[in-house]
Amino acid sequence: MQDLPKQIKRIGRRKYTAHDQIIFFTNGSQRYVLGVTHVWQNKWTHLLTENGQEIIVNPDKVLYVQRYIESDNEN
Repeated sequence: MQDLPKQIKRIGRRKYTAHDQIIFFTNGSQRYVLGVTHVWQNKWTHLLTENGQEIIVNPDKVLYVQRYIESDNEN
């Protein structure tokens, strides 16, 4: 299992520091998800955001996921 980048830290069993993700789907579309804090997977992948929104994704339709963390010197 690959470790997550150092900027994204695991806080609990399924909880991480808030980060953004771009999900690229097999049909060429993409979805930008802001403030992801929880991720878990059973048959489908679940992303929970800071504002309580849950995104449920069929992993069979995903090409890849890109994570983004704003660094301290970007503002």
